Amino acid sequence: MVYRMLIWLGLIEQGDEFPTDAQFQLLRGRLRRELEIDEEYWDSIVRSFELSGTPIFPFLQSMHDEPLRQIMTICNAHGHFWGWKMFIKSPKDEYSCIQADSFANKANLPKDFITDLTRMQIDSPAKYSQFIMNCHDEVDLDACYWASRLSEIRKEGHMDIFPHSPEVRVHLAADVGLDCTSIWFFQLIGRRRFFIDYYENTGKFADHYARILDEKKKENGYNYGRFIMPQDSNKREQVSGTTFSKCFKDLGYDVKVLPRVQNLDVAINNVDSHFKSCWFSENKCELGLEALFHYRREYDEELRVYYEKPLHDWASHPASSMMYADIGISKGFCSISKSVTDDDIAKWSKKYKRTA
Repeated sequence: MVYRMLIWLGLIEQGDEFPTDAQFQLLRGRLRRELEIDEEYWDSIVRSFELSGTPIFPFLQSMHDEPLRQIMTICNAHGHFWGWKMFIKSPKDEYSCIQADSFANKANLPKDFITDLTRMQIDSPAKYSQFIMNCHDEVDLDACYWASRLSEIRKEGHMDIFPHSPEVRVHLAADVGLDCTSIWFFQLIGRRRFFIDYYENTGKFADHYARILDEKKKENGYNYGRFIMPQDSNKREQVSGTTFSKCFKDLGYDVKVLPRVQNLDVAINNVDSHFKSCWFSENKCELGLEALFHYRREYDEELRVYYEKPLHDWASHPASSMMYADIGISKGFCSISKSVTDDDIAKWSKKYKRTA
C-alpha cells in the first residue's frame, strides 16, 4: 500500500509585514482571485487512493470542492523571525534548513503580485531584501523608531554573547506598571554600554521582581548598582500599600526616580543616537531586543496616517525602560552607586513578606 504525503501551502501572515489592514487585504484578494484548481493534479491524488483501496479523505475532497476556504491565517506563536532563530541562528543537530526566496516559485505567482515585488525593490529596498529575498542582515519595519539603527549595529557585531564583568556593577532600569514591568540590566565599561540581561512580566507586584533580582544576583554574580525608575514607581500598590520605589529602597537598592519625561520625541531620538555605544547579549536580551525593533508610531486606519506619538502595545514598556536607562546614563546617575548586599535582601524580604 502506497501513501502519498500532501503538502498544502499556507500564507504566513505576520502582522509586522502588513502594517495596515488595507495592504493585507490587497495581497490576500490577489491570491484568492488567482487561485485555480489543478484538475490534473487532483486526478492523480484520486487515483493514488483508488490504487490503495482507501476512500479519499473527506477533508481533501472539501479542499477540492471549496478551495477558496483553504487560505488560512497561520499565527506565529514564537515571535518575529522565529524561523531564522530556530533554523539559522541556533540550528539544532537534527534539523537542516534550505532557504528559498519569493522567486523560487515564480512560475506559480500571480503576474501583478510579481509586479508588486519588483516595485518594492525600488521603493523599499530594505523590505525587499528582508521579506522577499530572505536576507536576515537588515530589518526595516514601517514607522518603527529604531529598527534601522538596530539593524546597523547588529551587522557591526553589537549583538552577540557578552558575558557580564564581575568587577563592574550591574545597573538596572525599569518601566513600572501592573500591566507590564520591564527591566534592563546593564554595565558601563568606558564609553560602552553593555546590556547583559532583560526581564519582564505582567500582573506582578514589587515582591516578585525583588525575588527575580535576588535569583539573578545569586545565579550570575550580579553586583547591583543604581536602579533607575520612572515617576510612576512612586504610586502606591493596592495590595502592599507601599510604592515600587520604596520597596527597593528598603531593600537597600540605590534607587533613582526620574522626573516625568517632558519631550518624548527627544528621548526617542537620544536613544537612537546612542545605540552605536550599546552592546547587547542577544541570548539574554532577546525579548527586549525584539520589542526595541518593533517600537513604532501609532497608525490611524481610517485616515491612513501615522501619528507622532508612539503606539502603546507590547513593545512600549521595554522601549520606555531603555529610554530611562539612556537618561540615567546621560545624566551621570550611574557613575557612582553603592552595591546591594545579601543582608539588605534578607531584611527587606522579612519586612514585606506576605501571609495571604
